[in-house]
Amino acid sequence: KIDLLDLEERVAYELKSSPNNVHMEIYRDVFKALVFNERNPAECIKTLVFIAPKTGLLKLGAAFPRDVQSISARMGLDLKLRELP
Repeated sequence: KIDLLDLEERVAYELKSSPNNVHMEIYRDVFKALVFNERNPAECIKTLVFIAPKTGLLKLGAAFPRDVQSISARMGLDLKLRELP
């Protein structure tokens, strides 16, 4: 299940409250969005906003998010990473 889905704007929001294993959660959430798009071609998610604690996002380094965003974009999904306020 996707945490929050705005079908009008075609944006999915995923929230990770713990700074642990953020890299695994990103993989999982990107995959969930892509599977949703495969099953619901008329309601495809255009953007996935992944929200996690700053410490968890910092553990990813610079290359990992860039690579995952590049792969997602090739599949029609814009991945945005945001810090948990």
